[in-house]
Amino acid sequence: YRRLDIKNSINVANCLHDIGNAYCNLNDYEKSLKFNQEALKIYNKLGLKDHIKVANCFNSIGVACNRLGHFEKSIKYYIQSLLMYKRLNANQEFDICLNNINLSNESLKEIYRHKYTAQTNADLIISETNRSKNNNNLSNIDTFVINSNRNDDIDPSDCVVS
Repeated sequence: YRRLDIKNSINVANCLHDIGNAYCNLNDYEKSLKFNQEALKIYNKLGLKDHIKVANCFNSIGVACNRLGHFEKSIKYYIQSLLMYKRLNANQEFDICLNNINLSNESLKEIYRHKYTAQTNADLIISETNRSKNNNNLSNIDTFVINSNRNDDIDPSDCVVS
């Protein structure tokens, strides 16, 4: 299509969008993203602002980003799609997009919950390790004090706290 100089045709953009959705259905989200972004470029060149195809394209890009694990990015595309659906009174698409936003948001919450749990666990391990080291240090100090209370000569190595 690039060689035929019909790259500004809405039909080409629609086909690219459909190919992108087909790749999404095949779980090839990188290619889905590529084709939907290409379709969006053509829609923009054609000056389509509030058009159902453009809104669908934003939503499809959001889906691909979501499936690739780019949840914050997917939400940005979903919001663009959502606002356009609202202006177009596309209620069913609006509801689907709202659900998509919610799913991405839940995925983000889960990631942050795991990060928080992992960080909390790491903090507990570090705290426990430090406490254990401190207990060993106290034990070494006790040994030093006991040894220094004897009348024997003190070996300098007894003073080393590990």
